[in-house]
Amino acid sequence: SASIMLASSDDLLFEGDESILVDIASVTAGTEDGTQQVALTINDNEAATAVTIALSPTTASENAGAATLTAILNNATTGNVTVTLGFAGSSATAGDYTLSVNPIVIVAGASTGSATLTGINDLVYEGNELVIINVIGTSANATNSATQQTLTLVDDEVAPLVSLTANPAAFAENGGGST
Repeated sequence: SASIMLASSDDLLFEGDESILVDIASVTAGTEDGTQQVALTINDNEAATAVTIALSPTTASENAGAATLTAILNNATTGNVTVTLGFAGSSATAGDYTLSVNPIVIVAGASTGSATLTGINDLVYEGNELVIINVIGTSANATNSATQQTLTLVDDEVAPLVSLTANPAAFAENGGGST
């Protein structure tokens, strides 16, 4: 009889539980008693990987102003994590901004990935517009723990001025008029 010691090594990456199958490859000066195999499981001690998002700054000009959207993992993984973004807002549409990349890919071993949201100048006064950003999907090796982020696109056009005039300012009751 003999034994071996298998020791695990903490790698600080979430991989989920891992399986090991130990098998006798050959025996010297003896005979293997049938097929000898032992299945072992290494229980991962890191928490499941969760994704959150951050936005900086939270206000940008519609005239090429930019904000960085960062996807953040609570711990790194051994595989790439894909974070798919969805957009909504009170009045902002895809024609009001561009996004450098979607989905964001956080490469294996890293804890962040980012995209840049840039305003598009449209020469139309609309007032400030909101872009609401959500995580709508993640790859299987991460869970969505994201909080919603909101970017305010600041309109750089001046609000149109409206004036009212009457000519003439006074007119007769019996058939007069003013424009």
